[in-house]
Amino acid sequence: GAEMVVQALSPFAVTTRIDRVHCKPWGLDGGSEAAGNGIGIRRNGVWDEELPNAKIFNVRLARGDAYKMLSGGGGGFGAAAERDPELVAHDVREGYVSTLQAEQAYRV
Repeated sequence: GAEMVVQALSPFAVTTRIDRVHCKPWGLDGGSEAAGNGIGIRRNGVWDEELPNAKIFNVRLARGDAYKMLSGGGGGFGAAAERDPELVAHDVREGYVSTLQAEQAYRV
């Protein structure tokens, strides 16, 4: 997944309507589920990532506070260990898959 952090340079309010936090995107035909989406709020240097369903409304942030959005992605299609090793190597070179993930999930 990807993470985006936005720090407040001046006070503002943030509202999100994020889905697929607890019901993660599932895989098909032997594919693995994806990581879930999420949101975090940092106030006075302390992160709170235990926000129910990642839906927040009109949360006020002060200068220096921040919010973080986590994007989990989509579920896999097909068993990872059965993917053509050359295609996995290409995905690693392109930055879609880490070498660690290629070894662990794809067994390449």
